[in-house]
Amino acid sequence: MAPKAPRRGRPPATSRREVVRTALRLFDERGFEATTLEDVAAALGVGRTTVLRHVESKSAIVWEGLEGAEEALVDGLRDAPVDRPWREALLEALVAGQRYPDDDLELLRLRLLVIGSEPALRGVVASAGTAGDEAVEAFVAARGPWAADAPEPHALAQATRAAA
Repeated sequence: MAPKAPRRGRPPATSRREVVRTALRLFDERGFEATTLEDVAAALGVGRTTVLRHVESKSAIVWEGLEGAEEALVDGLRDAPVDRPWREALLEALVAGQRYPDDDLELLRLRLLVIGSEPALRGVVASAGTAGDEAVEAFVAARGPWAADAPEPHALAQATRAAA
């Protein structure tokens, strides 16, 4: 049997998921800063332009899928039944916000490893004032036992972000 001729024409289709998975593996192996989009493209056997059709930037790869967590938290707090104790409602919203929208826990593991190993990425998490923070603070101020101007709602919002 004759060997197969090299493939000609367009390269095989590449999905957004493949781009993200490949990039996260490379970030984990080589480091986020040391890995370029060209490296990701080469690992996939495609050009940089193909990678950029699937992701906006290198940092967008890391945060892919995590924005849903904040939305779920905000929605959970907004929709919490008024008769539910505030601590229970906050915990339920936090848990809902931490459900990764993708069945692939390996991607989540890689994503968290990359974020944890890169000071620049950790700094983004630490310094971001988010809608989630504001929602937690407003929720705790409205439903918790403290006065509206008390420092506890803000402190709980910050602790919640740190824990999440």
